[in-house]
Amino acid sequence: MSERRAALIQFLVLVVAALAYRLVLAPRFYGWEEGDYGNIMMVREIIDSRFTWFRTEHMPGWYSLAALPRLLIDDPRGTALAMTMAFSTLNVGLVGLLARKLVSPSAAWLVGLWLVFQPEMALYGASTLRSPVFACFATLGLAGLLHARRDSGFGFTSLAFLTRMEGFFTLFAPALWAWSRELGQGLRGLVKPLAILGGVMIGWQLYVTLGRGERELFVWAPFSINLANAGDTDFDFVAWLTDGLQTSWWLLTWTLPRKIGWAWWLLMAGGSWALWSGGTRPGGRTVLAFAAFGLAFWLGEGFVSHHEPNHNLYWTWLLNTLPFFALAAAAGWGWIERRIEPGPLRTVAWIAIAASAIPFFASETNYQMTRAERWYRPQLEMCTWLEEETPPGTGVLVSSIPEVWLKRQPTDLRIYSWWTLPDAIRPEPPLPPLPPAEFAQFLSDEEIDYVVWFSEEWTDSAKIAPWMMTGQNMTVGPIGLTAIATDPLPPEGYGWILYLVTQTGRPQPKVPPPFGHGFVGEGFGGVP
Repeated sequence: MSERRAALIQFLVLVVAALAYRLVLAPRFYGWEEGDYGNIMMVREIIDSRFTWFRTEHMPGWYSLAALPRLLIDDPRGTALAMTMAFSTLNVGLVGLLARKLVSPSAAWLVGLWLVFQPEMALYGASTLRSPVFACFATLGLAGLLHARRDSGFGFTSLAFLTRMEGFFTLFAPALWAWSRELGQGLRGLVKPLAILGGVMIGWQLYVTLGRGERELFVWAPFSINLANAGDTDFDFVAWLTDGLQTSWWLLTWTLPRKIGWAWWLLMAGGSWALWSGGTRPGGRTVLAFAAFGLAFWLGEGFVSHHEPNHNLYWTWLLNTLPFFALAAAAGWGWIERRIEPGPLRTVAWIAIAASAIPFFASETNYQMTRAERWYRPQLEMCTWLEEETPPGTGVLVSSIPEVWLKRQPTDLRIYSWWTLPDAIRPEPPLPPLPPAEFAQFLSDEEIDYVVWFSEEWTDSAKIAPWMMTGQNMTVGPIGLTAIATDPLPPEGYGWILYLVTQTGRPQPKVPPPFGHGFVGEGFGGVP
């Protein structure tokens, strides 16, 4: 069999295996966080604006791509999921091809199957997150460079940046280094790549500045949100530096091994040396540059954010680097392969390395799916009930997942958001608590039937109405608030309360059934 045909068969097998596994996960996985559902709402915003309005805190690439099939098929989650899943499965096959090119067919099978089942690659490829699309564009950019195709290499790198702005930090520099140094193209060949990359960045900044009237650099808002101790008046630099270094260290030595397994952690470390020292076919140092910049940025995010090492933001940020880590692991296997003669011993070594990841993958996949089941499923069941069982015109005050999920398509519900309450009732920042009587008057005037209160400060409900956190039934003037569904505060739960609003002279809203309670039940599409 020719090498080209064998490579094609391997690519197709890996893609089909990845697709099959993600199709199994998609109906059972309730998502990573608000991002899964907010993305779907933002796709609708882009369609409603006819592709002229974009949220500047998010790059426009994913939403624009996901909006295209929505023009043909009115299935908000299905079309977005299909697009993300397609890129996720393609990425698995592409990494297999690159591993085959750089190392060997057995290395391609090893890392390809690893990416089929790696928890972040698989679960988020079965969701509506942007990261799988970003990671695929990044791999396509790397592939273009490894094949000395300048325009495709830098073109896909630019598309990755338009999907997630960290591409500005993690992809541009290694791509430019690879083209000018390892590929030996010199500075003359950088004129067009710099024009492509610079044009994309300048174009997006012009939209942010001129189209939206925002004066900050496009990277500042997302960066500042995750900057620890930002704005603190009693800022202690030494403590901040110590906390940042500790966080990065735990990410490297605890979070990463938990996600990939210790054997693979060591395989990647050894493979990185092989890439640097020329232990692969040409292009190894380019792969190492992409992997090193990705790892440095991931650790740097921990350094500036100081989230605890198991914070779920680190999970999706890690996904962006996994294809490069897989190629480093392929180089590590190549080093082993060259030192073991073909035969049973090499086969046993291959199987042992592949199997070493299974306990880690099984544990982490189960952990994330159970977490999503407990935290997000009840909220989605509540939204489904509101859409299907309440009469048109029902007023709902929400935030977070219920808000964005209910706004994913036109609805007969009247949806109010905590953070966009009318100026007459919502105090200007800093946001003091709202007197219960004033809040009750708003509920009465707007004929609100259901209020979903959230413990997270960013939703504004905890700031506006902290007195609702008790989950106790209360009467405020003519308004009665009855807590009919509650979720424990973190870390045991998500921390939300559903209140039924009653008022003399108005029909009492319907009382919903219990939602979720953390038990495994039917997923999307009724799959048990």
